[in-house]
Amino acid sequence: YDVPGYTKDTLYNVYYEYQLHLTENINNMIICDDIKQTLVEDIPLNVDIKKCEFNIAILDVGGSFFKIAVINIKVVDGKLKTETTSVKNFEYPIESKNGQIFWYDWVSDKFVEYMLNNDIKTDLSSLIFSYPIKYKGGKSMPMALAKHWCFEFEETLKSDLKETLNHAIKNKLFDNLTSLDSTVDSTGLLVNCVLNDSVATFLSSKVILDDIAIGIILGTGTNGSFIIKCEDKEYVYNAEWGSFVPKSLALTDEETDFINSLQKKYNLMDILIGNGYKCGLINQIIKTRSLNLIEIEGDCVKHILQKDDDDEHKIILQKLIYRSRQLMSMLVCGSINVIKANKICILLNGSGYSDDCERQALLKMIQNYAKEICDLDVEIKIHYEEGLTFIGAAYYSLVKFLNENVKPKKTMN
Repeated sequence: YDVPGYTKDTLYNVYYEYQLHLTENINNMIICDDIKQTLVEDIPLNVDIKKCEFNIAILDVGGSFFKIAVINIKVVDGKLKTETTSVKNFEYPIESKNGQIFWYDWVSDKFVEYMLNNDIKTDLSSLIFSYPIKYKGGKSMPMALAKHWCFEFEETLKSDLKETLNHAIKNKLFDNLTSLDSTVDSTGLLVNCVLNDSVATFLSSKVILDDIAIGIILGTGTNGSFIIKCEDKEYVYNAEWGSFVPKSLALTDEETDFINSLQKKYNLMDILIGNGYKCGLINQIIKTRSLNLIEIEGDCVKHILQKDDDDEHKIILQKLIYRSRQLMSMLVCGSINVIKANKICILLNGSGYSDDCERQALLKMIQNYAKEICDLDVEIKIHYEEGLTFIGAAYYSLVKFLNENVKPKKTMN
């Protein structure tokens, strides 16, 4: 597989197009007064409180697995500290057999069963939903469902995520608590906020950083989030990188053949950057080029990377990853230029960044391209740790609860 990396001219065109795309989207939101309905406000901790401690359950829907995490979060001398006390992964139902299962029924069943069986007590709960969300009239509505969605579609797109999930949780609790102590306080299991996964990743910066940040997800697909300003408030912009389509970017024959073979909705940048389609692309390369290689089964990127360096599947995969890294760098640089940052920390989350060598390669490429291709004078660093989405979701859930239930800070006249 001898397709080289993208040229500097091609990358600059992607960078230029993405700036226009991003600026146009933000300006349209401002003109239409749509920001408050589409984006999460970056709410600060605005209460007189020196010390408190909460256990917060996180329900993470839409990634490679359904995840339940419990985060212990404390306010100590006005500063937040977190600890992940448990994480449980659940495989989703098989899409071909369970297309009409309602997501909230399945999620509430797993959640309530896990929490009760393990006697886990929580004060608050938060939902991470890895798809675009629109906030309107106090409701959290899904705007689109794409990769690997194995549940019912039409009803989901019409329903408030928080309301439907909490209703299902209440029903499941009622069924389970009939044989348990009826005095069990179940309010901590009801979610008080809904966040996109990249938004939650960005919000983790409020706990672990003081720098301007971009939160990045690289797993099945890819996405990024960062702060934008409107009037006197700041909002977390969910960039939905996966759906960006640069008109100047020519696809290879294998990429075109693979996209044409898909029987479901897709986002272009999820295919070209995310890990969820890498194995499918490798198989397409084997077919299109009639290579004398065995096609691989399943999504086994991690397994392939563990093979010897002369393994032909690994060689193909590494070339795909290099091209993906190039495109990711342009999206990051475009975002940096639009938000006018001269110093930024990139928060990395997702299976695509579990390897330190890959993280360092990405950082070096972004730094080089920012200077050489995009003419940006910016100081860039990265931060990675597992569970950043959980930390961000716990932070937002806690701050939302405290701001609504505790006396606000006094302001000086």
